[in-house]
Amino acid sequence: MVDLTPYGFARGETIRELIVAGVDAVTCSTDKLIGATQGGLILGRADIVARCRKHPLLRALRAGKESYAVVGETLRAFATGKHEQQIPIYRMLATPLEALRARAAELTLGTLARAIDSDCALGGGTTPAETIPSVAILVPGNASALYDEFLRRAIVGRIVDDRFTIEMRTLLDDDLPHVAVALRPPSS
Repeated sequence: MVDLTPYGFARGETIRELIVAGVDAVTCSTDKLIGATQGGLILGRADIVARCRKHPLLRALRAGKESYAVVGETLRAFATGKHEQQIPIYRMLATPLEALRARAAELTLGTLARAIDSDCALGGGTTPAETIPSVAILVPGNASALYDEFLRRAIVGRIVDDRFTIEMRTLLDDDLPHVAVALRPPSS
């Protein structure tokens, strides 16, 4: 949808650029990098889109009004330049390293955990092998056991080099108190 180079990824053509360049049709998912509900879009020449609209499978694959509303509202965020404020994945990508470090420092205060530099992958078909600099919380101990323990608390971490980490870039503001409680040492 947008140029990802400001977030540290390699330059790739946006949907708009592809259509302006004369591509007949473009398909994309509506979840991943658009940040809406699960679904897909077919964009391009009116005659191609019209043929797709008339295909018998459309009836079986047709989205409901709720899905159209969510996708429409999400696309409005891009059209108005508010995607970094309104779409969580773009808010995460736009968060500066200094802010991630400050959050990590606050979360690890009084715990055995510590902030470390990390690399964060966006994933998906758009940037499958690329990473950008980020900050993670390293929780000392048995990585596999910690992974299971935190997962039981609905906190998804990852194991990197046999160490359990929690990626700061993927935490929403509402997640921070829950993670802070999970990081506290057990009271004696």
